[in-house]
Amino acid sequence: MEGSQSRFRLAVVGGGIGGLTFAIALSKNAPDISVDIYEAAAQFSEIGAGMAMWPRVRETMNALGLGDSMKTREGGVGPMHWRKSDQAEGVLYAASTVPMVSYHRADFLQTLLEHAPPNYRTHFSKRLISYTDADADSSDTVVLHFADGTSATCDVLVGADGIKSTVRGVLYTRLAAQAGANGAPKEDVEQLLRCRHATFTGQYAYRTLIPFDELAKLDPQHPSLEGHCVVYTGDHHYVITYPISNGRTINAAAVKSIPALNGTPHDEPWRRPGSVSEVTHEYAGWEPAVQTLLSLMRKPSVWAMNSAQDLPTFASERVALLGDAAHAMMPHKASGAGQGVEDAMILAALIASPLTTRSTVVQAFQVYDLIRRPFAQNILHLSFEMGQLEYWEKPVSEDEVVTEETRKLWSADERTLKAMQAYRRWILEKFRWAWEGHVVDERTKAIALLEATLKSQV
Repeated sequence: MEGSQSRFRLAVVGGGIGGLTFAIALSKNAPDISVDIYEAAAQFSEIGAGMAMWPRVRETMNALGLGDSMKTREGGVGPMHWRKSDQAEGVLYAASTVPMVSYHRADFLQTLLEHAPPNYRTHFSKRLISYTDADADSSDTVVLHFADGTSATCDVLVGADGIKSTVRGVLYTRLAAQAGANGAPKEDVEQLLRCRHATFTGQYAYRTLIPFDELAKLDPQHPSLEGHCVVYTGDHHYVITYPISNGRTINAAAVKSIPALNGTPHDEPWRRPGSVSEVTHEYAGWEPAVQTLLSLMRKPSVWAMNSAQDLPTFASERVALLGDAAHAMMPHKASGAGQGVEDAMILAALIASPLTTRSTVVQAFQVYDLIRRPFAQNILHLSFEMGQLEYWEKPVSEDEVVTEETRKLWSADERTLKAMQAYRRWILEKFRWAWEGHVVDERTKAIALLEATLKSQV
């Protein structure tokens, strides 16, 4: 939609899960907004194989009319299980109280593409290298500059360009420059500049895909064949598996943590080819179920795991961040993509509101930041903490009293019993958000807050 018929022109940089979900959500209630999607790749694609969703995120997909399509592409549905596996005989010690649904990322993306708004213009091979922003009160447009030498303009920019977000980099470069010009302390300016980049966490993942039939042939009773996510945990390591592609394939990752490297520079490539031998020696002495999984690894790829800083804002002027661009997090709670979906629903609802115009979009972005940033950053922190539990790195108090119920469940030394009891309790506490609260309610709250904000400024 062009010209006087359009409320304003909006650009989405990044056509991954977050960007496309936002576009679909926006299209349902804002036919008078002109939208362009700029994707760096030559076609829509997703990095990685597996992803998962908890009930509140599935509620979002249902609200957007995508639930039935997603159901046909489920990999597995069931509670998430945690086993203590760095021993000769593994022990199941915790299970989520609600089901997790797993997908192949390509299948999930295909569902979004099937529902993508046909009237939105899509531009491929457009890698953003910078943008020139305008003040909120200015009549000037935002100018996008691409690696191929071309440029484009928009009134409103949404950065959904992932963990290495160019939009985030430019936004925080500008905020740091403004802070410096206003006399902010040097350390405050430097902190804003650090927000431009993700931080290495000292963790690595060896990722691979295992055909279901191959695993079933080796061990028909293997825990990873039960149709749900299993986490095999141990000292500074764990292995996670869950089914994708309608259960035909097992997505697997062997993960290790080197706590001393958390926050240190990482000048090597984020992803490189790995070998089976470098994985297997990390898990010597672990239970047979883990050894079986490792024996089926073929050409694992090694991923350095990075996480976003705690950003002081998800938006500035007429530019907003969404998904990994705003809060790239550790995968330990299987929640990164889901948080991007929640961002998309709330941000689209605020922009689609009839109250949001070119001149009031700044207030809409402020409400988005107020609603989404505290929640998403809490999940970011919980994801890191969940990793500490799955790596058995969180200390357990000597005052932990082992209950009779725990003694009936497991046979182990007193120290291990205390740890399993505490870890089981902590795991369930850290997942409570996944089934409590509703994104639809938060959308209603966001719209009401926008209305109140604009009314107070009249």
